[in-house]
Amino acid sequence: MGVPPVTSVPGLTMPLRTFLRLGFVWLACALGTPAAVASISMDSTPPEVEGTRLSESDRFARIDSLTVVYDDAPKSGRGLSAYRLGQLYLSTGLRKHRRLALDFLEEAVRLGYEPVAAAQLRAVTAQNMRYTSDASSWFESVVEEHDDPSGHVMLGRFYFTEAKRQLDDTLFRKAKHAFIAAAKIDSTLQDAWYGLALSLFALEEYASVNQVAPRLAEWDQTRAAGLFLEGAARAKTNYSHQAQPLFTAALATSSPEVRDVFLHGDGFLNSDNLPDQLMAQIDPTLLIAAMRQHKQGWIEGDDVEFDVALQDPSVRKIAVDLYWNWNNLHPTSAVNERRLRFWTRLVMADVLFGTDNHRGWQSEPGQTIVRWGRPDFMIYEPPSNGIDMEDWIHQGVRLSQSEIIPSQVALWVWTYRRDGNWFSLLFQDPTYQANWRTTSKTSENVRAMSRAQPLTFFDTKQEPRFRLAFRTASFPSARSTKVESYVAITPDSRFRASADSAQVERLASVEWAIFDENNERLEYVQRDVTARHYRSNLHAALGQPVPGGRNDPLLSQLGAALQPGQYRLALDVSGFDGSHRAAEVRLIIPSPVPPGLFVLSELQLASAFAPYHPSQDVPTEFVKYAYGIVPAPSAVYPSDASAVYVYFEAHNLLTGADGKTQFNVTYEVFRQRIGTSIGRGSRELTEKELAGIEPVGLTFVEESTGVSADGIVIKAGQVDIVALAPGRYVLKVEVVDLLSERVARRYVPFLKSRR
Repeated sequence: MGVPPVTSVPGLTMPLRTFLRLGFVWLACALGTPAAVASISMDSTPPEVEGTRLSESDRFARIDSLTVVYDDAPKSGRGLSAYRLGQLYLSTGLRKHRRLALDFLEEAVRLGYEPVAAAQLRAVTAQNMRYTSDASSWFESVVEEHDDPSGHVMLGRFYFTEAKRQLDDTLFRKAKHAFIAAAKIDSTLQDAWYGLALSLFALEEYASVNQVAPRLAEWDQTRAAGLFLEGAARAKTNYSHQAQPLFTAALATSSPEVRDVFLHGDGFLNSDNLPDQLMAQIDPTLLIAAMRQHKQGWIEGDDVEFDVALQDPSVRKIAVDLYWNWNNLHPTSAVNERRLRFWTRLVMADVLFGTDNHRGWQSEPGQTIVRWGRPDFMIYEPPSNGIDMEDWIHQGVRLSQSEIIPSQVALWVWTYRRDGNWFSLLFQDPTYQANWRTTSKTSENVRAMSRAQPLTFFDTKQEPRFRLAFRTASFPSARSTKVESYVAITPDSRFRASADSAQVERLASVEWAIFDENNERLEYVQRDVTARHYRSNLHAALGQPVPGGRNDPLLSQLGAALQPGQYRLALDVSGFDGSHRAAEVRLIIPSPVPPGLFVLSELQLASAFAPYHPSQDVPTEFVKYAYGIVPAPSAVYPSDASAVYVYFEAHNLLTGADGKTQFNVTYEVFRQRIGTSIGRGSRELTEKELAGIEPVGLTFVEESTGVSADGIVIKAGQVDIVALAPGRYVLKVEVVDLLSERVARRYVPFLKSRR
């Protein structure tokens, strides 16, 4: 779906086509430029003035000589000297000289020397001295008296930097209108367009940002900033698939420090908040190599320390990727929405709190934006002897009971109240320069919350009214391996009642995707699930007994052929009511079966197996080699189930002179001993697992003869379990090739329910 066209930007009467042809001057360092500490935001740093590049002695010598000229000149002729002296006193950087500089600049303005430049410098100086009321009126007077676009840009810059101090939307809007006014006067003034893009972003007017930001990306200096702004705006307007490549392009031109923050979560995803469970999914050889490199004296066999191993860039990249996979609401999507939201928050923090000296995410308010997003509401209190705590509580502030409220400093309270979370954070500014810092108690709380959950997205949805079971089986061949997934969606009574009441046809949607080891999506399938997919209806359509028990799951089956490698297989299931569940597994696909090697595929458990005829109302996903197979993804059979069905394939059985194979299949059931655990999936068992099972006397031997042109023999067995008591069991399938005397076996666990 394309982006809806926007024909104008609010406040401009010119056509959008003309609007987007315009350029802008760089007002802040772009992401990825050599000055890596500078943000993409606007700062209130004054322009370079006369004397900046002089030594201290030369600077004061020039002040002395100009003072003589100033004193000797008639009052009406002092404009030039006053303007230069104002700049020279500013260049000393001494606080005591600012007031003197401001007096000289006021005189230059009054005498009409360089009226626009002198007036702008006077206003900027007043702003930096925190004479904000004077600065505002002086900036406004410049644009009233001199309809010069640079005056509007300076006014916009003033309002933007003042707005950043308390995130004041009223001031951000004034900044936006000032930049628009500048663009109306001079449609080629690049400063105006960059300021407008930042103002729109700060105001969260993302649709307009989407129209302005692409132009920024056409200029070398502003390319990365434009890409970041547009990427974040696209993500905010739900065009995630367009946002991802924009962020990728921006990061390609960024500094290593910026890439480490975006890609590796530096400063936000550290060893104390990356779960240790991730270590179990990382290749042990990588962990061993990392420990040897980063811990002196470490030898194989010593404990692997996760925080040490994370110092290795390869291990850290894998761990962070695993973290984001775990925190992916929709694992089948080619885009991780939460990771995009993390990147968008980084851009937001940089715009709102970045300066010429640091990135926005390095400030404490910026870090808060990244971890929790923008607050639901804020309260600003100027310095005073005390605050009305009851009023704060009435407005919804929820601070820790042990929080001590400072006095005589500016205070800023941020409150988050959503998805069952309700907490407030308290910032203070003893410097009166908007250098906000959390109080000691808030800082302690932030550290504790960050350790428990480094990034919070407040996107928990309603508890789904269905259970999800998900199982895979692999069927190798000489060319590739076919991987099949079996899905069981077991609705509760409310789900079925709502579906019946609404008379919906599509009960659920199943999305299934496969990703390679670089997290590139290779396969994607979406399938609707209807009433035809109820297990009871599938049994009835195949003419098989309908299972009893309280559960009647909806079933789905999907598959794809894969080459050798490591993969992530993801599943998203969405109910008709909007509820959702997800699951994923990691697969290692071995090399294709070499010629002559006798192997069995994995075992597919089923609840029914019968010849298929096109007249039967069975979805084709359940038809294989002219048989209808009803999978049992949960591997749970009701108490009245009479049999377990199992499907598998045998490869490279020897053929005799008559071109036929001869083999025996043995099915044997074992009971799992109490306290033992057999992992899911069908495979060979370890010695420890074999010691945890015992035969129950159910053994069935089937002698078969078959013909297979490609060396694959398809088998389906039916094992009687009527006599089994409820409990956990393991089914063993063993195939003996009677011609070559070779043996292959597989095990698969299942459960017989009490209901």
